[in-house]
Amino acid sequence: MTVDNRLQLLGAHKSPVVSPVFGDSGDLYVIGEEGCGEVFRYMGIDEFQHPDVPGEPDPSTEIRIAPCGPFSPLEVGCGGFVIQSPPEGEQGSSPAVALTACDMTNGALVKVTRTLGDSGTVPSGEVGKVNSEALMVPMDLGADIEKAVQQSHHVLVQEYEGVPLLGPHSVALCPNSGFIFFTDSGPCGESGLSRPLGSVFAIDPTTGMLLPLAVRSLACPTGLAVTQRQGCPNSTAAAVLYVAETMNNRVLRFVESPAGSGCYHASVFHQLSGRLGPVALAVSAAGHLFIAHNEMEGLSSTGRIVVLDEEGQLLSTISLPCPDITGLAVSPDQKFLVITERSSCGVYRYKL
Repeated sequence: MTVDNRLQLLGAHKSPVVSPVFGDSGDLYVIGEEGCGEVFRYMGIDEFQHPDVPGEPDPSTEIRIAPCGPFSPLEVGCGGFVIQSPPEGEQGSSPAVALTACDMTNGALVKVTRTLGDSGTVPSGEVGKVNSEALMVPMDLGADIEKAVQQSHHVLVQEYEGVPLLGPHSVALCPNSGFIFFTDSGPCGESGLSRPLGSVFAIDPTTGMLLPLAVRSLACPTGLAVTQRQGCPNSTAAAVLYVAETMNNRVLRFVESPAGSGCYHASVFHQLSGRLGPVALAVSAAGHLFIAHNEMEGLSSTGRIVVLDEEGQLLSTISLPCPDITGLAVSPDQKFLVITERSSCGVYRYKL
């Protein structure tokens, strides 16, 4: 396969970053795979020119990579995260932003919340000018406001029916329903073909109840992606969850039926062949599913992304010069696929 020239490096880090997600502002976020959950915000991606854009690059449109600071006092070994801002009208008198992350090391799904506290240092009238997502980079708000930013950390899930989790790997948020989905696979080797102990869970945003979708029955479930699908023009859109089951080299689909019921039915959506298995997923507004199909370390020098339509039919295959893809995300304008890769510690985008 010829490596596609539509790939562009956005940034390189000192250590691997994973789980690319977009905030309400359209800015991109990634999180460190190890350490204390260091998050980075990529600003200016919308204006950043792709190499095939005619004319000379505009230096004023360079991407700024801003550190957001650690989101945990613990060594978390993060595999995935989502950002949640309170809906308009529900923020109260002070802005807040929350991050739900997979703490692989400590076997828990955790929630970290940043708020603008009343420390007496915030100038009068300044609080109303700070939106929720601005709290992701407190240093940009000025010294007085930065001092007033407070952070709380608590565990959402650490066990199911008295049995500890293996270690959550990836998490996804359904924007319409507010449901949080996550996979529980543990470190490499904890679940596999001979030990299919992986699980998929959902958290009901209204009750906070943990809902099992597949319990201790999967061979290393890793990446996931959620979308809404409407079968008929006048029907209610149903949630569709895709899950990468790495060691079975396949993608599962969990469909909510009836729509809005919270009841999910699982089936095999696509069986892959060759390579190790899928590890990361993303879905576009058109329903196209992007699958990072990885290989064992040392067996391939290229990365592979398989693109399927809503019926599971192959649309295309993307080849990349970096072999160890860890995360995928489709940009809000649907023009780019963002990719994180372990061996280069890089963040890339691919023009769709």
